[in-house]
Amino acid sequence: MRGIARTLIGLLALLTLGVATVLASGGDRAPSFEVTAALQQSGRTIDIRARVRDAVDGTAFSASAVVHFRTGDRMVTLVRNGDDFDARRSVKAPTNEPKGTVKVDITIRYGSQTVIRSRSVELQAVALPSASPSASASASPSASPSQSASPSASASPSASPSGTASPSSSASAGASSRP
Repeated sequence: MRGIARTLIGLLALLTLGVATVLASGGDRAPSFEVTAALQQSGRTIDIRARVRDAVDGTAFSASAVVHFRTGDRMVTLVRNGDDFDARRSVKAPTNEPKGTVKVDITIRYGSQTVIRSRSVELQAVALPSASPSASASASPSASPSQSASPSASASPSASPSGTASPSSSASAGASSRP
């Protein structure tokens, strides 16, 4: 009987130690905050994202950003993605904004915490459309030189001088159209 009692006491001690270890290891981790600011393919639109990892459901969450363009600051509210603790927004650069580094300050409000993080992106040059008159003239169908220089149907090599098709060309055309 004493052997069984010692075994049970030992198992209870190990179980208690195991539970205490699991609780102390951070079963409920503290939330962490992630922010990103990146350029879209065009090089003139900035994608901004704020995210809370290991968030507790029901906690208040919002995010905003201030984009520091050289032509003036622009404040935006990031749009929350459903019930997730994830918010995003795209911001287009003004057309008169020169290329260069743009700083983005992202503010996350989660519960009673307010976290501000900064990121920088490298804005690309504006790609202006060419406005040359020769390009617009060649795009119109009436100004195409190839239309006026194209030969007429009667001048095709298979036509006879009288303008009617030769028998060999009509026979081969009829033969090719049959299955």
